[in-house]
Amino acid sequence: MFKSNNRKILISASLIIAGMMGGCTDKFEEINTSIMPEYTSDKAIIFDGEHYDEDINKMISPFIFEGPYADYQRATNLFHDIYAHYFAHNKADFSGSSPNYVYNEGWIGKRWEHFYYERVKEYRTLLKYMKAAPVWNAKAKAVADINFSFLTSMMVDTYGYIPYKYVFDTDISDNKTLKYNSEKEVYTDLFLKLKTASQVLSKSSETEYFQIDATSDNFYQGDYDKWRKFANTLRLRLALRISNVDPQMAKKEGESAIRDGVFASNADNLATHSQTQENIYYLCSHAWLDAVMTKDLEVAYKTWSNDLDPRCPVLWYKTGPEDALRHGVEIGQKPGTTFGQYMGHKIGQIDGIKHSTENASILKADARKDPKGWFSIHQEAVWMGYAESCFLMSEASLRGWSGAASSPKQFYKMGVEASMNYYGVAEEQSAKYISELHDVADGIFESGDKEKVLEAIQKQKWLAVFPNGNEGWAEFRRTGYPRLLNNENNMSATVKQGLFIKRIRYTVEQHDYNAANIPSAVYGPDDRMDVRIWWDVDNSNDDSGKPKPQNNFR
Repeated sequence: MFKSNNRKILISASLIIAGMMGGCTDKFEEINTSIMPEYTSDKAIIFDGEHYDEDINKMISPFIFEGPYADYQRATNLFHDIYAHYFAHNKADFSGSSPNYVYNEGWIGKRWEHFYYERVKEYRTLLKYMKAAPVWNAKAKAVADINFSFLTSMMVDTYGYIPYKYVFDTDISDNKTLKYNSEKEVYTDLFLKLKTASQVLSKSSETEYFQIDATSDNFYQGDYDKWRKFANTLRLRLALRISNVDPQMAKKEGESAIRDGVFASNADNLATHSQTQENIYYLCSHAWLDAVMTKDLEVAYKTWSNDLDPRCPVLWYKTGPEDALRHGVEIGQKPGTTFGQYMGHKIGQIDGIKHSTENASILKADARKDPKGWFSIHQEAVWMGYAESCFLMSEASLRGWSGAASSPKQFYKMGVEASMNYYGVAEEQSAKYISELHDVADGIFESGDKEKVLEAIQKQKWLAVFPNGNEGWAEFRRTGYPRLLNNENNMSATVKQGLFIKRIRYTVEQHDYNAANIPSAVYGPDDRMDVRIWWDVDNSNDDSGKPKPQNNFR
């Protein structure tokens, strides 16, 4: 049995009515040459000022909270988090499924379902409501656009081509009408929407009536300036994502994002605050014992600097008896056992999967909000942080983009420091770790070899982005870094042996009802999962399964 952390949302009668108002009479118009039309209606919503704020806030709340959080174990942890090599499976029953590149409709199908049948509908309804008083809702609409762009970016990075434009001018329940757009079309529109939203949020408005309630905005509690910085930082993330396939567009969008202002501290981090719900990582690893440390993380923590990475003991328990760890007690190494060590499983491993804490580390957590257990029951989940922003700036500097005024090395150090600060690592301990990093001590940043410098940046970025598998997997596919261990037991019929998985196939529902629109010419009749999506320009391995040289500066 699989666990779901979905909330039951109580929807007001006014929200239900608003959702019903979209029908065959709905019409759309294009704004700012965006390929995604704005929602309009020939039945204008009556704006009486009495319940309007309450209704919009009730719609915004699940739209923001549930976005990356809904059904997390099935929709993300068993796929993206594993493919980023952040978590290995710890349950033998999982071995014949996603950890070994086998598509599982009952798991990853939830991602498609929640996005197209919930988030898209919420977004459509918000646009309709806000259309009733566009001047008064300009900033709230900008927030909705930013959040939808964020969610869409994760979808297009997961599947490649996705239904985008046409889902807004057809009935989403009619799967036969969902036409697909290419990654380039989607990315182009996301850049436009994010830039426009950032500009709206940067202006003062005396006519602004509606303010998103702090309790409805789980990410930023109604702080529009933080939403503005998130829009720009997300735009920089996406710009670098396409830097190998469309360097001119990447440079243009990236430089614009930097000029408009990106994250400046950990206070800007975009995170889901679990409030009265259990933290998703706490559940997957500590509570259920389904997700454990990977061998890749174990190696990184132990070998990338002279001493153990100080983030490791903050985040992970040493192996040991489950009962002891449940009470926050770690024991020392014990002869004849694997106890007292930071240990990880290999991705796809079958032998030695015991669903226990004796031979693989689980997240350090506590059923209370305990600072000694980082992934405590109510800990936030970060989807984009200041540390990532620093590494984005480091790469932007390496590529010579204007606005990235410091050197790649300086931004790199800032990124590591930001990550350490976030986890409460002492300043002197952080400085020691950085000075002893082999990539720093060996003079990689002074070598003049851009590829080696990028690899160094990506290694620490991978550690800092943990445990966000959406981003970790995307960046590994884009750059080939860090060098990750091959899957131990690839059982997929659509991922060639020796290669890493590159995308997720489309749902059974899409194949059953919308096959004519699926881009089979791109992914093949069997919807292969080893076909690279647009911005992923090369494989990490050669045909024999050995790592191949990467070229990220075309």
